[in-house]
Amino acid sequence: MRDRRAAIAERLWPAALHFARLIAGLPFVRMVGVTGSLAWHNVDDGGDIDYLIVTKPDRLWVCRWLIAALGRAARLDGVHLCPNYVISTRALALADRNLYTAYELARMTPIAGLAMYRGCGVRTHGSKHTFPTR
Repeated sequence: MRDRRAAIAERLWPAALHFARLIAGLPFVRMVGVTGSLAWHNVDDGGDIDYLIVTKPDRLWVCRWLIAALGRAARLDGVHLCPNYVISTRALALADRNLYTAYELARMTPIAGLAMYRGCGVRTHGSKHTFPTR
């Protein structure tokens, strides 16, 4: 089963990279990372592509709208994008402070905005605890 899920993940990665780069090219987007089962290389049949996206302050909803439009276009190609986390650089600490979120962020694969990923990180438990980088 694990090998089958890893094979599905391998097939999804080219689309994940393609759409991550398109998202990163949108105005006001500062970072894009792949999260969820694809980042874990453990995708089941019908799996989607989960993203964490960091935007410029005061532009989150504009970005969310543009990402939703891109997601609709991706569905025409049979690709399901899921922007699970869309956050502003002003609010990098996530509201969900639990083990799942910490693990989700620790396993995230950054695609664009590496300076932001390395520099300030996305905090799960306030400024005191940040997720580990690989």
